[in-house]
Amino acid sequence: MAEVAAFTNLGWPCEIDEPARQAGRLIVRTCATFGGAEYTLEVRYPPGYPFFPPIVANLGPPTGTRHEHPCEHTLCLLSDHGRQWKPHSDRAAALIYEKLPDILRINADPLSELAADEEARQAEPFSAYLPYQPCSHVAMPPLDGVPVAPGTARLKLFGHAPYRGFLTSLALGSQTVHYDLPIRNPIAEIEVPVVALTQAPQTWSPEALWNMACGELGHPPSWASVKSNDPRWPQKIRALAMMYPDELQWRRVGPNLTLLIERRNAKPVNGKYNHLAVVRTEFESATFRQTRVPELREFPQRKVALFGTGALGSFVAMELARSGIGRLSVLDCDDLSAGNTVRWALGRNYAGNPKVGVIAHEIGQAYPHTQVKPVGLRLGANNTPGDETKLLDEMLAGADIVVDATASLRVNDYLSRVAHERDVPYIWLSTTNGAWGGMVGRVRPGARACWMCHRYHMMEGGAIEPPVKRPGELDIQPAGCLDPTFTGTAFDATEVVLQAVRLVAGTLCSGAEGGYPDYSWDIATVALRTPDGQPIVPQWTTYRLEPHQDCCGESVA
Repeated sequence: MAEVAAFTNLGWPCEIDEPARQAGRLIVRTCATFGGAEYTLEVRYPPGYPFFPPIVANLGPPTGTRHEHPCEHTLCLLSDHGRQWKPHSDRAAALIYEKLPDILRINADPLSELAADEEARQAEPFSAYLPYQPCSHVAMPPLDGVPVAPGTARLKLFGHAPYRGFLTSLALGSQTVHYDLPIRNPIAEIEVPVVALTQAPQTWSPEALWNMACGELGHPPSWASVKSNDPRWPQKIRALAMMYPDELQWRRVGPNLTLLIERRNAKPVNGKYNHLAVVRTEFESATFRQTRVPELREFPQRKVALFGTGALGSFVAMELARSGIGRLSVLDCDDLSAGNTVRWALGRNYAGNPKVGVIAHEIGQAYPHTQVKPVGLRLGANNTPGDETKLLDEMLAGADIVVDATASLRVNDYLSRVAHERDVPYIWLSTTNGAWGGMVGRVRPGARACWMCHRYHMMEGGAIEPPVKRPGELDIQPAGCLDPTFTGTAFDATEVVLQAVRLVAGTLCSGAEGGYPDYSWDIATVALRTPDGQPIVPQWTTYRLEPHQDCCGESVA
């Protein structure tokens, strides 16, 4: 066959694994020669070959410390998960012939400039290769500047099994690092011994790692009892952590930590009472999350006051939390119905609950670094004046921006004046019936024009109105509902939401070095349909907000 012939043409003897071929897999073993040295290799062809590159494993002595899996000994011949592989021309023999010498040169002098120039700028942390317990995750604080030293950690566990939680503290040598996630009701909290290694382990077997850690500790850790009515939780658990230097970024070594948890079950599982697992750990903090979105570094220090959590506001809230906003106050008066969920950020499992409460709960679970204050209030209703004033003050205290997703002209007018009085930016967003179009606008503190100037311009045709669904096909009132509602899809309405969130980001990060770029316009309208209802690629039209002669224009003239 062609693959075997390619190795033979290079002068490399090879053989096909017959049992594997009988099972429908192609595995070829060959002996490659470079610089007078022989390397015994196993080439494993994936089912989709040649559309996916082959996996090449070194069966002999390790080629070096880099670009070879420390446990499986597969070779990293292509960077970025094989993106360089060209399925219509590349073949396994040529790949090894061209790329293996590069690995050998790099491992001959890993710190040389030649090695740095030839290899991809990609770290190879040992922790990336471990066989983790499925669905496990334990958050821990970044360990920059923390020594690799023995000590203890406090571990809080929650969820459906003893493999999810976070390390609340790490006492290592003379340093203690504290970390807390505002997640309520942990099921267990235990002390975890931490052993220090001079280098990353060279095994990934849970049993071998456990024995290595117990050997460093001098004894196994103590069992901790668990009080839970959930049958998925064991009666007792114990844990060990291994700390070691690891390549966390390209050619930058820092402290890393591997966590092992053993559980003792009340009944045997697969004939065993005990189960040992390697638990996935991940560095996590409010600022650490922002390294993936560096333009939003300002977000953890900012507060947004969001009014309205309906078809637009619920998505705005979730996007802001996802983006790392530090504090978010949300106001709405409605409860969620199952019918709402065709245009709501979350599903019908929350039906019957206050929308602001649902938003606060979900963000608290999914994005716990965002603090959410829910306020259940209908603006302009028969509220006690003192109570409404107090709640609004709490909503707006320390707010850096007001976002109005109520789609109510009366509320728009009112909140734009409230924001003006408090000297904070005001952003509003709305969509038309049918979600055929929408609008996003902003008034900055000190602007020459206000929201009412915008309304005057709209009434006089000074700006393009977003398209609206045909007359006669407007609001509907679902059976059993008190109020009519508009029609339209969430995926169309979300086009307006995303632009509004971008405008929030540009406003909050304006002037910050390397921050999310701001916009030069004040108002943008979008058309998602033609006048006869044909869908089109979103077409945005932007405007500068100018004073109107019947409003702010008189005082400016």
